[in-house]
Amino acid sequence: MSMDANGKIIWAKHSEVQQANLKAMGDAEIKDGERLPLAVKDMGSCEIYPQTIQHNPNGRFVVVCGDGEYIIYPAMALRNKSFGSAQEFAWAHDPSEYAIIEQQCCKDI
Repeated sequence: MSMDANGKIIWAKHSEVQQANLKAMGDAEIKDGERLPLAVKDMGSCEIYPQTIQHNPNGRFVVVCGDGEYIIYPAMALRNKSFGSAQEFAWAHDPSEYAIIEQQCCKDI
């Protein structure tokens, strides 16, 4: 599960990716521990079985990692932007840069 700075949450349920927007709730009074009445949007099916999902620093893209691979998608739709093999993935402060660990070596992209 990942949340961007604007309150958009994205998560995977098996290989299906879903999202919700906390700002859409408005100023509803919520008690601690209460379930949130979120409108969940189905984004579609991911090409790999997600083990981690993470927004980039500006929230425009998300990376899904699993099965020894990563796929970068726009945060609004599951359209493949970039992909590759990786054991680990990390976004840089610059939203267009990231680093991956492939097996036992590291690549800066």
